[in-house]
Amino acid sequence: MDSAVENLVQLGLKEYEAKCYVALVGLGEANVRRIHEVSGVPRPRVYDVLNALDKKGFIEIRRGSPLMYYAVRPDIVVSFLKKDLDTAASESVKTLEALSVDAQQDYSPIWSCSLKAVQVELPHLIASGAMKLERSGTSLV
Repeated sequence: MDSAVENLVQLGLKEYEAKCYVALVGLGEANVRRIHEVSGVPRPRVYDVLNALDKKGFIEIRRGSPLMYYAVRPDIVVSFLKKDLDTAASESVKTLEALSVDAQQDYSPIWSCSLKAVQVELPHLIASGAMKLERSGTSLV
């Protein structure tokens, strides 16, 4: 049960959501008391967690007294989680690439480099025409 919970957390569920979902998969159908007993989630929190799982479409609720809960098939839940994870990953790449482009466009006329880097690279840059030295009022030596 612990590895199933850890895997679901890595896919984006919160720990209590994962614990309640795993408990429901194992139980088939259960009420809040039984879910609390099997999952170890504090009983007052089980209600909130089950509502969150219901909003995500990961569980179903059978009306009655008491309310009975059952899990949506794991392959369906995992496919939703993977899709959400893929979407978040794609959006992250786009956002980070945009930051990278913004950073490249911010030109700073001040460079900081070691003397060795200057001694090695400067002649190559001048020879290739990538850099032009202009004399200002100070000596380059």
